[in-house]
Amino acid sequence: MASFIPRKGPGGRRVWQAHIRRRGYRPQVRTFDAKAEAEAWAATIESEIARGVFVSRAEAESTTLREALERYECEVVSGKKSKGQTSIIKWWAASALGGRSMASIRGKDIADTIKIKAAESGSSPKTILIYLATLRHMFNIAAREWGMESVRNPVDLVRKPRLPQGRDRRLVGDEHGRLMTAAQA
Repeated sequence: MASFIPRKGPGGRRVWQAHIRRRGYRPQVRTFDAKAEAEAWAATIESEIARGVFVSRAEAESTTLREALERYECEVVSGKKSKGQTSIIKWWAASALGGRSMASIRGKDIADTIKIKAAESGSSPKTILIYLATLRHMFNIAAREWGMESVRNPVDLVRKPRLPQGRDRRLVGDEHGRLMTAAQA
């Protein structure tokens, strides 16, 4: 059963703090402006605990994308042969999404950010795919290894750009002869 405690919030107004304690789970505490919001949140969390599907969102809500990217660079990219992802990581960290929490990032936000990237630098579809792949791998690592199981990978919801057909060029006319004489010279 959750307990609700009135507290003084910013500006002296009253806020409600919801506490949930269950054996086998870490205590869950969150503050709300209204008691009804606190009760709704507590009911949701208690329901998830009772069904056995509760996964703590605290880690994902307290970690910004920038912090996760820095950790990814230290732990994952530093062990790779190629350090080419460093500039990609810095671009994502400097983007508008860098200061947002991991839990709040949606596929739409990533799609909007990628559109800005494509418009500002005229990036090719291949470059966009590389940027998305780096971010996607970081989200997968966060979910599997860093205790952020509650985070769904928002990159999976983004439509990937299509790569153009490759060129198929054949020698025509006297191009073969000119090529051979140029190669001999």
